[in-house]
Amino acid sequence: MTGSTQAAPTYAPPPGADEAERACLGAMLIETAAIAAARAHVSADHFALEQHRVLFAALCEAGTCDPVLLQDHLSAKGLLEAVGGMPYLLEIQAESPTAANAAAYARRVREAANLRRVQAASWRFAEKPGADTLKTLSATLQAAEPPSDLRPLSGGELRAYQEQARYVVGGYLPVGAVLFAGEPGEGKSTVSLSLAASVGAGSPWLDTFAIEAGRVLVVDAEGNERFTAERWRNLEDSEAADDAVSFLFRPPRLIGGELGELRPVLRDLRPSLVIFDSLAALLADGIEENDNAGMRRALDPLRDLAHELGFCAFLIHHLRKLQQFGDRRGLARIRGAGAITDVADAAFVVSKDPATSHLIVTAEKTRWGAKPQAFSIAFDPTPDGRLALTFAGLVGEREEAKTKQDRCACLIVETLAGGRRNRQEIEAIAVTQGFARKTVSRTLKSLLDDDYLTTEKVGRFTLYERT
Repeated sequence: MTGSTQAAPTYAPPPGADEAERACLGAMLIETAAIAAARAHVSADHFALEQHRVLFAALCEAGTCDPVLLQDHLSAKGLLEAVGGMPYLLEIQAESPTAANAAAYARRVREAANLRRVQAASWRFAEKPGADTLKTLSATLQAAEPPSDLRPLSGGELRAYQEQARYVVGGYLPVGAVLFAGEPGEGKSTVSLSLAASVGAGSPWLDTFAIEAGRVLVVDAEGNERFTAERWRNLEDSEAADDAVSFLFRPPRLIGGELGELRPVLRDLRPSLVIFDSLAALLADGIEENDNAGMRRALDPLRDLAHELGFCAFLIHHLRKLQQFGDRRGLARIRGAGAITDVADAAFVVSKDPATSHLIVTAEKTRWGAKPQAFSIAFDPTPDGRLALTFAGLVGEREEAKTKQDRCACLIVETLAGGRRNRQEIEAIAVTQGFARKTVSRTLKSLLDDDYLTTEKVGRFTLYERT
């Protein structure tokens, strides 16, 4: 009809756009890490609904998905009703099956937004062709091209990156997943209770290491109330931490299984330190310790939860048997799949010094900066019959000597695997490999004391035969 002007259409979000927006925001409400994942692909302007634009901007500004903190942030800004209130947030959170797909949901939101923009620019050009509208359409089409997910960071951006190391024990135990592995019966659980007492009481650990004071949760799958109570009472200075340390006995198999059941407990306690005693006893049914893929699926959510809620997940674990590890040292001695140490933010191996009976704590991995120096812990009785753990010094040359002794032990075990040998034969073989006779003598004594070797009256050594 002449003289009529056709009205420009209004472009509603394409089918599935609102669903994608809800899925993206729901994933961001499950895990804090999903906020950064989504933010790398979209901005608030990509969302079609004003309610969703406000919620996305608030999540990015708050930097957390914790419902209490997020509600406080929205209320302080006067935005709680604008985003639909907490019932709406819980509704879209429940709809999103996982936070792992946050980036994929965000890309769908971006694609829908780009389609709306191209449609609007195309209509304006069709309605009024010209250089200006053509230039606008060209720029819109160019901006709608899927950007590369590969975006280099400048040094300044990297320096200002939000996730920075925070330590529960200065320089040693960071927030995240920390592995603490040693032989059975060497005092790992006692060390962990000492650590819990220091963090709970706000006093330096071993009267030496600075700590971040806070609440502590001990998830005890290997002890019981009576046994652990006796150890806790007998630990010097533990009374000061009674109100700040909580114990959870007979827990479900949380790691790789019912971890979601632990989340409300952690949100209520807000601990700085959570001790899992032990990793093997808390693994969900069907997860094999030597299965790399299974252990990664089990431990990744725990590490992410520790970073999200800001606590150190202290995982007590075991080493391989001496006969099994051969010449392996360091991380290779830690039992199970390599994914166990790959996932950890820090890993420590503890061993007993045969000369002093002190426990030597050696950092084998740290994700943040240089490895801290090894140190030793003494277990000393107090005048009232209780147990005191004290710092026995940093380990330098003595630790190097202990490492030589470990290598010598591997050589002796390998030698005796071929049959009985007397002391002179063992010494001769070890000397040819560069070991001093004194090292051989100490190693033989240590292996005998630990029941790895037995000796006959004629002075011939053999591996101890376990049934």
